[in-house]
Amino acid sequence: MNNDSERTSAAPSIVTGAMSAYPSITPPGALDAALAPLAELSDFEFQGLLFATSKPRSFLLSSKELKGLREQIPSVASNLPFLLSALSFLYSRIDALGEVSEPFDQVIARLVDELDFQMLDAQKKATIQKRLEELLKKNPGFGRFQKILRLQDGFIPNATRFRSMVDLRPDFGESDDSLEYKGVITTIQFRVVTDSSNPSLQEMIFQVNEEVLEDLRKAVDRAQKKIALLKQEPKLAGQILGID
Repeated sequence: MNNDSERTSAAPSIVTGAMSAYPSITPPGALDAALAPLAELSDFEFQGLLFATSKPRSFLLSSKELKGLREQIPSVASNLPFLLSALSFLYSRIDALGEVSEPFDQVIARLVDELDFQMLDAQKKATIQKRLEELLKKNPGFGRFQKILRLQDGFIPNATRFRSMVDLRPDFGESDDSLEYKGVITTIQFRVVTDSSNPSLQEMIFQVNEEVLEDLRKAVDRAQKKIALLKQEPKLAGQILGID
């Protein structure tokens, strides 16, 4: 196949993964607005962003990492989650396409051309393109990180957040005719939020008394001790995978 026919052959769209003569890279929504701050970052700020996202977690930063990056790049602190989400989306779409017939820098150039960066001059658009090439390049550690996440998630709902509330419930006695304040009892309510796609399993609420709360604490302590023992087992040294 000659070079001319290669240039005119259909290219896979980064958004849909489908083949089309004029592939659209731009996803729905204001992706351009999320990426525009890249042009305004100083070289120092950009290097901080690049360093933070070049680790195995890539754009899925921990709360601690996100806080540190916000402090390092205060100019985009409030919009940093949107910027990371936009970068994560584009990375996943490019990664899903696998090997494409055009060079990586041309893929990024198409992306920048299709996004609505009309508010930016040519120099800032060139800055965004160059920085996207660095941010979206293949990160082998991220693939491994995602595999560990999938293994952790399994096929059942995973608890993602916990909340507790302590109630004081008064006792006014047994007689309806002569109410008398006797005192209060304590109860503890827990709300567990999960990542289930089933609405009925996305939130679970239960309550315990102080005795059962102590049993729960002991069960958590025991589970932590089991994990610690496994990590100390010589035969398993280096085999237990984790997420840093």
